[in-house]
Amino acid sequence: MIAQWMLYSLVVAGCFGVAAAAGEALLRLNGRPGRWVWWLALVFTLGLPLFNIWFPEFLERSVVFPTLDNGARIVIGTLAVGDVGGNAIPDSGGALLDRLLIAVWIAVSVSFLFVIVWTSLKLLRERRDWSKASVGGSSVWISSDVGPAVVGFLWPEIVVPGWVLDLDEAEQRLVVLHEAEHARAGDLRLLVSGLAAAVLLPWNPAVWWQVRRLRLAVEADCDARVLGLGTSALSYSAFLMNICGRARRPRVAALALSERRSPLSRRIEMMVPETRGGLGRAALSLTVCLAALTLACEFPIPFAHDGADELSEPQHVLRPSHSQRTFTEFEKGDAPALRYGTEPSFREVPARE
Repeated sequence: MIAQWMLYSLVVAGCFGVAAAAGEALLRLNGRPGRWVWWLALVFTLGLPLFNIWFPEFLERSVVFPTLDNGARIVIGTLAVGDVGGNAIPDSGGALLDRLLIAVWIAVSVSFLFVIVWTSLKLLRERRDWSKASVGGSSVWISSDVGPAVVGFLWPEIVVPGWVLDLDEAEQRLVVLHEAEHARAGDLRLLVSGLAAAVLLPWNPAVWWQVRRLRLAVEADCDARVLGLGTSALSYSAFLMNICGRARRPRVAALALSERRSPLSRRIEMMVPETRGGLGRAALSLTVCLAALTLACEFPIPFAHDGADELSEPQHVLRPSHSQRTFTEFEKGDAPALRYGTEPSFREVPARE
């Protein structure tokens, strides 16, 4: 049961990820922010498999499910307990596999949660050595090597490393402006809530891919807001390259301006909107998004289908009702039996003289 649900969740997560990628592309073509589609993809990745477990009959009468052959069910039901392709896993083996998977699942989730808590506590200890200073016209925290970043889940604050003080005034203003936009939009809370999905489903690579794309979308949206305030795209790109080369890799508990080379290159490319073939690309993105969403919602649920098959089998024999017993007794009597679907026969009786 658990292995079957994990395979089903993996397929659903991949479908929602493809839908989010197409939806983000469609939004970028129209100059709209794209971070929320990835957040929604993570929410539905968690919610739909749980919903189908609690309410399996809700999506049982689907559009695609009756048209699929047994091959689709074999793909996600190979490890299910029951007859799949003629081979069944014994109940004892299925139960042992479920217990093993649950134990590994809990151990990995707890390990990731421990890393996040330990990193947050370490950041709090380092915060004792920070000092306040005015950078770019705003009051920020100065650390030894943390940042530039936003820290604080409930009350976000900006922290920059000491080498930011050596930058010129224009670059200092861009550093503070970028982080201030993160704090104003609540991007850290959005990213932490997305990371919670990865902690709950650490075995799902599609979820980790969605979290990575969510972080990229958060940074791209922040870059767009900074450029919307009048900053030149060319100077801002050079600024990002400079910051990325000097800053440390961001902590788990901080939303940092710096990023690895590959996502940074993608961010710079997204600053220049693509105008060629806009209508065709929009139509393709919309088609892919709708197709992926349909597949995610209509993909067959093996455990729900198996349960439906079991319920379709006769569970007990109905006892005849009172009227049926009376009619049966009447048939066994001396009177002629009247059976359903037959015409009564009459015998001619000679008249008395």
